[in-house]
Amino acid sequence: MLHKKRTSLFAALLLLAMLCLAGCGSTDNQAYVGKWNMTGGKANGVTVTQEEIQQMMPSMNLSVEFKADNTCEMVVMGQAYSGTYEVTEEGVIIRDDVSEQAMTRQVDQLVLPQGNVEIYLTKEG
Repeated sequence: MLHKKRTSLFAALLLLAMLCLAGCGSTDNQAYVGKWNMTGGKANGVTVTQEEIQQMMPSMNLSVEFKADNTCEMVVMGQAYSGTYEVTEEGVIIRDDVSEQAMTRQVDQLVLPQGNVEIYLTKEG
Protein backbone atom coordinates (compact mmCIF):
# COMPACT_ATOMS: atom_id res chain seq x y z
CA MET A 1 0.00 0.00 0.00
CA LEU A 2 2.79 2.42 0.93
CA HIS A 3 4.60 1.50 -2.31
CA LYS A 4 1.47 2.38 -4.32
CA LYS A 5 1.24 5.76 -2.59
CA ARG A 6 4.92 6.48 -3.25
CA THR A 7 4.52 5.42 -6.87
CA SER A 8 1.57 7.80 -7.11
CA LEU A 9 3.71 10.57 -5.64
CA PHE A 10 6.49 9.98 -8.15
CA ALA A 11 4.05 9.95 -11.05
CA ALA A 12 2.55 13.18 -9.75
CA LEU A 13 6.05 14.69 -9.39
CA LEU A 14 6.78 13.84 -13.00
CA LEU A 15 3.52 15.48 -14.04
CA LEU A 16 4.39 18.47 -11.89
CA ALA A 17 7.78 18.74 -13.57
CA MET A 18 6.09 18.86 -16.95
CA LEU A 19 3.63 21.48 -15.75
CA CYS A 20 6.37 23.54 -14.13
CA LEU A 21 8.32 23.94 -17.32
CA ALA A 22 7.01 27.47 -17.20
CA GLY A 23 9.42 29.95 -15.69
CA CYS A 24 9.71 31.58 -12.67
CA GLY A 25 7.38 43.04 -9.09
CA SER A 26 6.61 43.42 -5.51
CA THR A 27 7.18 43.48 -1.81
CA ASP A 28 10.51 42.87 -0.12
CA ASN A 29 12.17 39.97 -1.85
CA GLN A 30 15.33 39.65 0.28
CA ALA A 31 14.00 36.64 2.21
CA TYR A 32 13.64 34.77 -1.10
CA VAL A 33 16.80 35.79 -2.96
CA GLY A 34 19.00 32.75 -3.40
CA LYS A 35 18.72 29.18 -4.60
CA TRP A 36 15.93 26.89 -3.36
CA ASN A 37 16.16 23.13 -3.91
CA MET A 38 13.56 20.39 -3.74
CA THR A 39 14.02 18.57 -0.43
CA GLY A 40 10.97 16.32 -0.43
CA GLY A 41 7.30 16.03 -1.15
CA LYS A 42 3.94 14.74 -0.07
CA ALA A 43 1.11 13.01 -1.92
CA ASN A 44 -1.97 11.23 -0.67
CA GLY A 45 -0.79 11.77 2.90
CA VAL A 46 2.61 10.14 2.34
CA THR A 47 5.71 12.28 2.91
CA VAL A 48 8.95 11.37 1.13
CA THR A 49 12.46 12.78 1.28
CA GLN A 50 14.56 13.95 -1.64
CA GLU A 51 16.67 10.80 -1.26
CA GLU A 52 13.61 8.57 -1.63
CA ILE A 53 12.51 10.53 -4.70
CA GLN A 54 15.99 10.15 -6.22
CA GLN A 55 15.95 6.39 -5.59
CA MET A 56 12.70 5.99 -7.53
CA MET A 57 13.31 8.70 -10.15
CA PRO A 58 17.02 9.59 -10.42
CA SER A 59 16.40 12.38 -12.94
CA MET A 60 13.75 14.13 -10.82
CA ASN A 61 15.08 17.42 -9.54
CA LEU A 62 13.69 20.89 -9.09
CA SER A 63 15.38 24.11 -8.07
CA VAL A 64 14.55 27.79 -8.30
CA GLU A 65 17.01 30.65 -7.99
CA PHE A 66 15.38 33.95 -7.06
CA LYS A 67 17.43 37.03 -7.95
CA ALA A 68 17.30 40.50 -6.40
CA ASP A 69 15.90 42.04 -9.62
CA ASN A 70 12.76 39.84 -9.37
CA THR A 71 13.88 37.47 -12.10
CA CYS A 72 14.28 33.77 -11.47
CA GLU A 73 15.65 30.65 -13.05
CA MET A 74 14.01 27.29 -12.56
CA VAL A 75 15.66 23.96 -13.33
CA VAL A 76 13.28 21.04 -13.77
CA MET A 77 14.74 17.63 -14.58
CA GLY A 78 17.86 19.27 -16.01
CA GLN A 79 16.02 21.80 -18.18
CA ALA A 80 16.47 25.52 -17.36
CA TYR A 81 13.67 28.07 -17.61
CA SER A 82 13.60 31.81 -16.91
CA GLY A 83 10.88 34.08 -15.64
CA THR A 84 9.97 36.66 -13.05
CA TYR A 85 8.53 36.44 -9.57
CA GLU A 86 6.39 38.51 -7.27
CA VAL A 87 6.45 38.30 -3.49
CA THR A 88 2.99 38.04 -1.91
CA GLU A 89 1.76 37.84 1.68
CA GLU A 90 1.59 34.04 1.33
CA GLY A 91 4.86 33.44 -0.57
CA VAL A 92 5.82 33.99 -4.20
CA ILE A 93 4.27 33.72 -7.63
CA ILE A 94 6.59 32.74 -10.49
CA ARG A 95 5.64 33.65 -14.06
CA ASP A 96 6.76 33.33 -17.62
CA ASP A 97 5.07 34.30 -20.89
CA VAL A 98 2.45 31.55 -20.70
CA SER A 99 1.78 30.59 -17.09
CA GLU A 100 2.17 31.29 -13.40
CA GLN A 101 2.64 29.15 -10.30
CA ALA A 102 2.12 30.19 -6.67
CA MET A 103 4.35 28.88 -3.88
CA THR A 104 3.47 29.38 -0.23
CA ARG A 105 6.00 30.04 2.51
CA GLN A 106 5.83 27.71 5.51
CA VAL A 107 8.51 28.60 8.06
CA ASP A 108 11.79 27.83 6.24
CA GLN A 109 10.32 26.08 3.19
CA LEU A 110 8.47 26.97 0.03
CA VAL A 111 5.58 24.65 -0.80
CA LEU A 112 4.63 24.14 -4.42
CA PRO A 113 1.12 22.62 -4.56
CA GLN A 114 -0.12 20.63 -7.58
CA GLY A 115 -3.46 19.01 -6.92
CA ASN A 116 -2.96 16.49 -4.12
CA VAL A 117 0.85 16.75 -4.36
CA GLU A 118 3.09 19.19 -2.52
CA ILE A 119 6.75 19.76 -3.36
CA TYR A 120 8.99 21.18 -0.61
CA LEU A 121 11.89 23.49 -1.44
CA THR A 122 14.51 24.68 1.05
CA LYS A 123 16.89 27.60 0.61
CA GLU A 124 20.60 26.83 0.31
CA GLY A 125 22.87 28.17 3.02
